[in-house]
Amino acid sequence: MKSIISAPLITEMQPRHGRPGTRVVFKGKDLDSVSNVKFGEAYADWEPLGIIDEEGKNYVFEIHATVPNNATSARPVLTTSFGDVIIPIQFIVQPRIFGFYPHRGRSGMFVTLEGKNFNGVTSVMFGDIHAQFSITAATQIRAVVPMGVIDSKITVSHEESATSADFFKVVGTAPVIDQLDEWIGAPGDDVVIRGVNFIGARYVSFGNVESSFNVVADTQIRAVVPNGSSGSVVIGSASGQVETKEVFHITRSPVITDMFPVIAAPGVRVELRGVNFQEIQSIHIGDVQTAGLSNPSLKQLNFTVPSNAKSGSIKITNQFGESYSKDMLIVTRAPVINSFDPYIAQKGKWVTLRGYNFTSATQVLLGNMALRFAVTAATQIRVDLPLNAKTGKLTVKNAFGSDITLESLTIIDSSPFVTGIDPDRGVAGTKIKLYGRNLDQTIAVEFSGGESADFTVPASTQLDVFVPRNARTGSIKLISKMEEYSTKEFFFMPPRLNSPDTVSAKPGEAIEFNGLNFDGLKSLFIGEKSALFEIVRNDKIRFTVGEDWLGGEIKLIAPGGSYISTNKLAVLPRIDSFEPNIGPAGTLVTIKGSGFHNATLLKFGGGVSEFERESVTQISARVPSNASTGQISIMTPDGETKSEAIFTATAPGDLQMESLLNKRDYRPGQEVEINNRLLFFGPSVSTEVKITNQLPIGVKLIEVEPNPTRMLIDGRTLIYELGQIEPGSEMNFRLKLLPSIKGKFINTINASAFEEDVVPSNNGVTNDFFVYDSNDIQLSISSDAFGRTFTLSWQDLGLPLKVETVSFIPGANWRALPFEPWTIGNRTFVTLEKFGVQSYFRLRLDLDSD
Repeated sequence: MKSIISAPLITEMQPRHGRPGTRVVFKGKDLDSVSNVKFGEAYADWEPLGIIDEEGKNYVFEIHATVPNNATSARPVLTTSFGDVIIPIQFIVQPRIFGFYPHRGRSGMFVTLEGKNFNGVTSVMFGDIHAQFSITAATQIRAVVPMGVIDSKITVSHEESATSADFFKVVGTAPVIDQLDEWIGAPGDDVVIRGVNFIGARYVSFGNVESSFNVVADTQIRAVVPNGSSGSVVIGSASGQVETKEVFHITRSPVITDMFPVIAAPGVRVELRGVNFQEIQSIHIGDVQTAGLSNPSLKQLNFTVPSNAKSGSIKITNQFGESYSKDMLIVTRAPVINSFDPYIAQKGKWVTLRGYNFTSATQVLLGNMALRFAVTAATQIRVDLPLNAKTGKLTVKNAFGSDITLESLTIIDSSPFVTGIDPDRGVAGTKIKLYGRNLDQTIAVEFSGGESADFTVPASTQLDVFVPRNARTGSIKLISKMEEYSTKEFFFMPPRLNSPDTVSAKPGEAIEFNGLNFDGLKSLFIGEKSALFEIVRNDKIRFTVGEDWLGGEIKLIAPGGSYISTNKLAVLPRIDSFEPNIGPAGTLVTIKGSGFHNATLLKFGGGVSEFERESVTQISARVPSNASTGQISIMTPDGETKSEAIFTATAPGDLQMESLLNKRDYRPGQEVEINNRLLFFGPSVSTEVKITNQLPIGVKLIEVEPNPTRMLIDGRTLIYELGQIEPGSEMNFRLKLLPSIKGKFINTINASAFEEDVVPSNNGVTNDFFVYDSNDIQLSISSDAFGRTFTLSWQDLGLPLKVETVSFIPGANWRALPFEPWTIGNRTFVTLEKFGVQSYFRLRLDLDSD
């Protein structure tokens, strides 16, 4: 049974407009017969997409084509074995502006834009101001400079847009001088002045002398140099005047501006260029006068180098003065090589050298190899090439010196040799020409990648080659019966990019893209940023994501064409560090890194934070109330990135301080030991924990454990900066003191942290103790002179003493006196009226009630 082959059918084309390099997808069925895709007259690089069934038949249902650089807006054409398939809708190619003229002007003037793909343009703008325009051709637009325009670029738009590379310069109606064709002249000489706004010019002056002139066009004046002195050139009109910064030199003396050659042998003709070469009286090389003078024009003078000439400056003289050349003419009797031909020669053939001083040549070398030669004239040598000749530079020697060619003579044998490829870029199916020698010996042509190409041989110096389907950028190999030859020059195919494995990256990350035809790649763009890249191989490039990149489409520009990926590279933020790395809600955290342009959300663990983007490299954020310990994450429209380090989110806990003081009363000279314990309970660590211990007055610190971080200048305040502590932590603090006085002493110790405390009342304790002798507790009684009152008194040491009374001794019913004592000096007093009954009094130390 014969298989039925169906004609191709295109059902869809997307997108329908784009720039060169845009990937266009043609969808349909039975597309396996497609052999070419064209946008206008430009062939596109393309590849089929389909499936292979169990019987090995290929079913192609998509064609992916890249818009070529020289594409024009048109209905794309797919060439198939059934004929051309013309897409019913046009693909609009981005317009291109090659240039415009004039490059400056004023409102109301016409400006002509030259370019491509102007059909369908709907807008022309000078900067941000719309201009009236007409499309005179697909390659030309005529626009009117709008009112209010300033120096700006010109943009043309339809579905796509293009902007000129140069600015349109806005000038007024006054004349503007760009340049003069000559800046030196004699009275009566014509000088062309170029610029703009010359119509209506009223005067032209050189120095202070007006000249006669003719306005050839608005951009050109032809003026006659007046009889005057050197000076600037001025053009005036009703709108104003313009004056050159440069000086126009008026002189009748000769002026030399150029000389050729600058190295010459006796008898050689030398050409001078300049002005005022009329009525020349003499020409000298140094002190030697020349002969053979000829004067083709007032700006050209020829002479012959005399046999006795030596190197020196050229001096020419007329009746008005003399002039010297800027450069010396080097006169030599050593050989001077001007040229040789052919530049490519086969072994066993001959080469002709042309120059000077060849008559007395003693040796001719090719590299270091001596050659047989014949001097056919003082200006010509014929050289025979031996069969073992190799590529190199030619040298001619005589008794006065030597000269060597600037370029090498290329030696070939009878196998193919290519000197040029035209064009040196294209797509599959492109017909190219190879130029060279012995090309009729070619029996096969291969492109890089091993693809064989069809070719014809119009001549031994030319091959017509058709680029094969899967050709790659690289050398073209020519195979003959003798050997294989690869061109030094590359043939360039359009670049292709595989679907990137990496579609997002952080600044500083190294990325590799795989594809085809990367050799010779000129530019890589990620969004609007140009990337520095390394061509690893023809199918791999490597680059590093920039610190200030925003991400975007991937665009390759190569000699063979452009490529715009349908994928985008998203640049995600990179978090380098943050400070502090721990804290409770409300903590201000500074986050440093890169790529913070489009940050939309920031989280501490699971808690969303308020933040401020200070720059693309720094963000300030406050720890939210619902923060949890974990990574800091920053989200953008393109994705999320997380810190490597962990932020520890803390919460209020309970710092408890306990007193372990077992004894409270001491005698003078006894050491006092105080022990306290810190306990911490909480859901997270506590940070910036600090213990402050305030020693009582009148004690000497004997021992302390642990040692405090620091002691304040008062000598009584001990600071323990513990930093961070974990839940469940315990820590003991021991002091040994020696009181220097008697009385009541109070030691205070408190704990604090950066986080708030859930029970602040237990953050601290006081340790009170007493120092006294037993005889310090004595009660005295005295009566007044009249016997109506009596007074009780005792020494005041700050001890918790109480005066009690009872009616009988012994008795257990001691009761406190209901009177408030007063103190004078170091004694305390209570005065009572005699109440006529028997009473006993005592002074009791009550440590428990204190």
